[in-house]
Amino acid sequence: KKDNPPSPTNVLNGLEYCVFGLGNRQYEHYNAMGKFFDKALDKIGGKRVIKIGLGDDDNDMEGDFDTWKDEVLWPNLGKLYIKDDKAAAELKQKAKQNNKNVLPDCPYVIQTHEAGTKPQDVPLEK
Repeated sequence: KKDNPPSPTNVLNGLEYCVFGLGNRQYEHYNAMGKFFDKALDKIGGKRVIKIGLGDDDNDMEGDFDTWKDEVLWPNLGKLYIKDDKAAAELKQKAKQNNKNVLPDCPYVIQTHEAGTKPQDVPLEK
């Protein structure tokens, strides 16, 4: 019925996500879009797998992201998706040697889509 459209509470069932928001603490609505999308994705059925990260352009946004990426994102993704104990141990050893986190081989691709263009792959740094 047009009068009673279905509720979109399960539109993203099965989608695992995380959000890193960008903002400036001097603005009244600091990181409002990142916070909005974090809540909205959850509300329509997405599964938050990592707590939201917030970058502050008034301070060091790149540093905020690097800290969140190294201390929250990669360690938690490793726990969630690397089930092979030997592979996990090898990655931890490489990370110690390089003094930074190391990504495993990954069959997934990140793509960007701009209006009117074909999707472009974004290379993942190893």
